[in-house]
Amino acid sequence: MKKIILSVLAIVLTLGVVGGSAYALFSSTATVQGIAISTGNAGLKIWDGDSYETTWTSTDAFNGMYPGESRTTTWYLRNDSTSAISLDVTGQLMSAGGDWAELQVIKMKADGNSLAPAPEGPLTDWNSTPVSLGNILQNTTATYLVTFTLPSASGNEVAGKSLNNVTFNFVGTEKL
Repeated sequence: MKKIILSVLAIVLTLGVVGGSAYALFSSTATVQGIAISTGNAGLKIWDGDSYETTWTSTDAFNGMYPGESRTTTWYLRNDSTSAISLDVTGQLMSAGGDWAELQVIKMKADGNSLAPAPEGPLTDWNSTPVSLGNILQNTTATYLVTFTLPSASGNEVAGKSLNNVTFNFVGTEKL
């Protein structure tokens, strides 16, 4: 019985080898080489008076403010991304030295980007979470009129007080 199984197996293997070698097709190969793939980046920059930079040390100083007074400055943010992307921009007050307890009531409004409603609120709102400043298209600049207002209800508790080294951080995230 063993001989019969081995004989059948030998016949099947022989037929497979003979049949496989008798069946042939023409073939050819094509090769693609030299492909280059690179990534771009997201780039958000702020105007420093001379050029667009990632960091700007402002010379804005709002001295002698009184209750009910507003002072405005202009900030320019540019989407300088090398990738063809739009950026959703947020701004957040990161730090402020001086009399924070008394002056955190100062209101700030960033107006001018037509793609977003003008956010407005006390500095504490800007400090607690990032505030949406809208969308900036690639290679375009958004102009923000930034207004600081000392509320008219402020009293002697804010007299002679000051904030210094106020730092805002702006983040541009790719808009999907």
